[in-house]
Amino acid sequence: MRVFFILFQVLVWFIAAISPRRKKATELRFSAGAKGWELLAINEIYLSASEWLSPEKVTKVVYRESLSVRDELGACSHFFYDAGTGYDQSKSGLKRKLSCYFRALKICLVGALRGITVIGFISDFGNRNLRVAGFIATAGEGHIVTSTSPRAVPPRFLLHKRISGPTLMPFSVKTVESINGNQWQDRERLISFVGTPYGVRANFLQEISEACAEAGLEFSVFGRAGPTGERVSNGEYWRIHTNSTFTIALNFPQPAATGEIVDFPEVENLVGRVTEAVVAGCCLLSDMPAGIERLLRPHEHFVPIETPDDVIEVLLDYSKRPEFYETIARSGRLQAEALAGTAFFWNSLNTALGKHAMF
Repeated sequence: MRVFFILFQVLVWFIAAISPRRKKATELRFSAGAKGWELLAINEIYLSASEWLSPEKVTKVVYRESLSVRDELGACSHFFYDAGTGYDQSKSGLKRKLSCYFRALKICLVGALRGITVIGFISDFGNRNLRVAGFIATAGEGHIVTSTSPRAVPPRFLLHKRISGPTLMPFSVKTVESINGNQWQDRERLISFVGTPYGVRANFLQEISEACAEAGLEFSVFGRAGPTGERVSNGEYWRIHTNSTFTIALNFPQPAATGEIVDFPEVENLVGRVTEAVVAGCCLLSDMPAGIERLLRPHEHFVPIETPDDVIEVLLDYSKRPEFYETIARSGRLQAEALAGTAFFWNSLNTALGKHAMF
């Protein structure tokens, strides 16, 4: 794989070198399917970019299978490529992989011909198809943003080194200001989890639920019934968080779906719920994915947990000294406002782009 990738890189560099270059006005273009634009993460990345760069320099594209890559990229200077866009789970394993790789290859080649810098976004870095597609799309001089620490990944899986991660998901200033995360008193729920229970995560949550029941504590779980189930709406999602004193984030990798391969399953992703919980002013209970301490400090911005017993210990301790956990929640909220705000994410990415920076 590495030999083929290096040969492909050389081809891309050659195409970029012989292609006529002209000075372009900065335009950052986002593409996602109709369902993708319903996702909180994609929308907030787009909105935060609009605030940071200015709305007239950020373009939203609704992806559909009939849309050519040439039209999808247009004449932009930078293209934000979500490896999950156009990823057809209904296809067989081999067809799915080849389709995913071919789309990434076309994006890379069109980008090289037109002088477009590709920014790859991979939320599930362990998924082989999505990860390799991200490397293909950014093979020229693009950059990858991911929720996984590249330092925790075995080097043989990294096809180039232009990777930033883990990162807290950016939020628009408008969204952060609209969330009533500063109100700590009188929250309706003691502790909640919002998401899809699967694999190790489901077992962990079941143990917490049983332990809470024994201790006479209420534990609320909201989420989809499996990967294809109905999602909690974005509005309801925020209402749950802002009405919960504690929220749990579990960063366990998703189990491999049929026809998928998950490499390095022992490496955890920094899930978006980490950012969302602290923005909402919850006291976050989370395990420790690699790199989280660079962004949120344990015992200052969140409470680290390893076992269900740790969760029960925190909840019982809360009844004795609620002000201690309120301090952690408020510190986490302030840190999130600083790091998940518009400027930090985009300024860090822009610096990483080097000579291909947006300005």
